[in-house]
Amino acid sequence: MKKLGYMLFAAAVLFTGCSKTDMAEMNMDPSKVTTPDVRYLFTDAIYNILYAETDKESSYTEWMYDNYTYIFPYCQIGGGERGGGTATGSFDSQVRVLKRFVVFYDKVGGPVAKIRNMVATDERLAPYKHLAAMTYPIHIWCGLRATDLTGSMPYSEALGGWYGGTLTPKFDTQKELYTQWDKELKDAIATLSQNTIEGVNQNTLASNVDLIYGGDVTKWIKFCNTLRLKIAVRLINNDPQWASQIAQEVVQDGRIMDSNDDDFYWYGGSKFRHTVGDRPSTATKPFVDMLRNNLDPRLLFYYEKNGYNADVIQQFLDTDAQSDNYVSTGASLQKLPAIWDAAIIETDATGRRIFKGWKTNNNVANPDAGTDPYTGDPGYVDENLPDDPNHRVYFWGEPWVRYQGIPITVNNTLRYANDYYNQYFGSSSLRQIKTRGADGKPTTNNRSFAIASMPSDLLVQPTGNDYWPTADDVRTQYQSAGNYAFRAVLCGAGETNLYMAEFVERGLVSGAAKTAEQYFLDGIEMSVRAMAKAAENSNVFYYTGPSDDTKSTIATETPDGLGVAVGETIDQGIALTEEMITNMFKRPLHQYTGSQSEKLEKIYINLVVDRLLTPTDVFVTCLRGGIPKTGSTIWPRGVIDPEQAYPTPRRWVIYEPESDDINITNRLAAYQEQGFTVGASAGSVLANERYWYDKGNPNWGEGPKL
Repeated sequence: MKKLGYMLFAAAVLFTGCSKTDMAEMNMDPSKVTTPDVRYLFTDAIYNILYAETDKESSYTEWMYDNYTYIFPYCQIGGGERGGGTATGSFDSQVRVLKRFVVFYDKVGGPVAKIRNMVATDERLAPYKHLAAMTYPIHIWCGLRATDLTGSMPYSEALGGWYGGTLTPKFDTQKELYTQWDKELKDAIATLSQNTIEGVNQNTLASNVDLIYGGDVTKWIKFCNTLRLKIAVRLINNDPQWASQIAQEVVQDGRIMDSNDDDFYWYGGSKFRHTVGDRPSTATKPFVDMLRNNLDPRLLFYYEKNGYNADVIQQFLDTDAQSDNYVSTGASLQKLPAIWDAAIIETDATGRRIFKGWKTNNNVANPDAGTDPYTGDPGYVDENLPDDPNHRVYFWGEPWVRYQGIPITVNNTLRYANDYYNQYFGSSSLRQIKTRGADGKPTTNNRSFAIASMPSDLLVQPTGNDYWPTADDVRTQYQSAGNYAFRAVLCGAGETNLYMAEFVERGLVSGAAKTAEQYFLDGIEMSVRAMAKAAENSNVFYYTGPSDDTKSTIATETPDGLGVAVGETIDQGIALTEEMITNMFKRPLHQYTGSQSEKLEKIYINLVVDRLLTPTDVFVTCLRGGIPKTGSTIWPRGVIDPEQAYPTPRRWVIYEPESDDINITNRLAAYQEQGFTVGASAGSVLANERYWYDKGNPNWGEGPKL
């Protein structure tokens, strides 16, 4: 595994392909094609942005390790096993296989190098200068993802290896990478802005080979400008003058992503999978509470509801239940999840306890226990969190109530110290009930139901067998493998507008088309609509509403009439509505209020939520924003106990190069120049040795740097 990581680059550059002479001898007769068609090379490059190694594996290692095991725990978004384990992941581990290098140097780098070479050396390919220009943004998008997690890397001398260049290219520093990439994006914009080049009309790109924009040149220019902003935001805390210069040029150009129609919306094939059914990332309580208490619809689209639907809850009550919060599991009583505090349970004349639905802010029993400091909505203080007096719990009812996270802790003693932690980290028996048989009565079989939500299986891995939660022995299948394909906005208008809000708020640009507040509000709405589109297209659970299989099996055959009619739906769908948009903007996370630090914090948090499907961007945003912020009233940083034993890394492990690495001299020189301790895996080292773009950023938990 380790050696493979070092050989990725060498393997890429050794695929030298054809010589320049061969390229110039392109046979245009379709019956005698001996070299690739530049148009379909372009299609191949786009498809390989998220390289699918095999039908079964695709981006498995990147998501399983880079994202779910490291990035999300570092940013306190996820971690641990479903319903158990730690909520922080491995704080001193490393990326297993950086397939982003295979993508950058080979799967995308190979086709784009061929396209540029062919267009530059064969005058018959003059109509494709636009096509060659379009290769730069897709390749640079991949390059940013690579350098964000590794620092210096070969580029300026790297692709020449395809055509007789060096196989031992120098490692460019991040400053050099940003400089060259920004120039290439500006040059690409200049080329794409010309309809005619050397007397040849450039608007000849066949729409059916451009999988993203169908040959719309203006949208490619907007994509280039957003990538320039992505470079600029990485410079804000390190070289604000340079960041301002780039952003000001984008403002003056004026062609930026400002509609969901501009989104770089990528479609994977029907076999594309992120995780092959294995998702180690459980949502954390602070992150989910923040999204739920701010009625952010992106919570509904990105995460799954937990398994506690009406059918399951009623079966808990019907299986030797002793009280609202306890159920018998053999010899002892075990506490059930805290969401039962929000359950409406009544007892009929026969003594049967009936689940009738969920509390809302309108029917909560004790609204005086706590109120929303921003809106006055009723809620209650979570007494289990005495050190967090700003923490409020609100009763939003369905569809929000079943989105839950687990507390952040790596302390095993604390995890099992009391009922509060036990309900999240205790043994699986805490979440088990007897299943029902065909007669509707409990069987001797048990089934566990997770407390915490996880990233939607269907959103990140749309091919697989999925089932509705049910207490029955025979589960009803929701959909089967092969029905849907992965779809996501890899770069979009929501992200762009939030970047612009930051530049305007910081005073780094002038003459922008909108105020910081309007960029902020528009960015959030565009982000929500983009994620809703991805959820709908991936057919995530409940998006089109509950099915017949999720409707209540509770009868109303009791004298007092309590209960829910058979077939009545307590569980609600999650499809985006205009009412959701309206209610979202009543909540503090989506209001442009507070000090400059608080406004910037809200921008960064919304960028994090927007980029959940491109987690490397999440990591960069948390680094440069110092979020989650300690003591925040919106998304407070969780306490890691003991934190001194688990310092959160800011970079990954770098192993000693293999002795047969042909570029070992340049590689070691690059590590030394960056100040990296080769082979160090201790969290204390990884938390202090920073990538170049990260050196001016705030520490974890400090919040935005002003």
